[in-house]
Amino acid sequence: MKHKILELNPQLAPYEADFDLRKENLQRTKKALLQKGQKLSDFANGHEYFGFHRAADGWVYREWAPGAEKLYLTGDFCNWDRHAHQAKKLKNGVFELKLPGDTLYHGAKVLAVVVHKGRELERIPTYATRVVQEENS
Repeated sequence: MKHKILELNPQLAPYEADFDLRKENLQRTKKALLQKGQKLSDFANGHEYFGFHRAADGWVYREWAPGAEKLYLTGDFCNWDRHAHQAKKLKNGVFELKLPGDTLYHGAKVLAVVVHKGRELERIPTYATRVVQEENS
């Protein structure tokens, strides 16, 4: 495999196999992350689809958790009931939850509960824009 960088800098020739490996890793990762017809820039702009978004009738929360069996959203808005709001599992490891009206509000504390191999794991929502640490935890 020939790389432009080797033409520009022949001293890197001993590392050609490393360049090949990096290119193969990139292609494999892109294939795993991207759906047919999707570009890397589409994935990089995931924040426009994933996370919390205001909708006409409330809120939409989406999370990519390909290893999860189930996903719940809990928080102070539901008195921390871990199973009150289960997200629907869509294709490709995407989970989606629609919350009505003003269920969420500015400053609401939330936590994703991910079920993986039967275990419940607490996770910060991936696309959270503000995170706070409780003083007593």
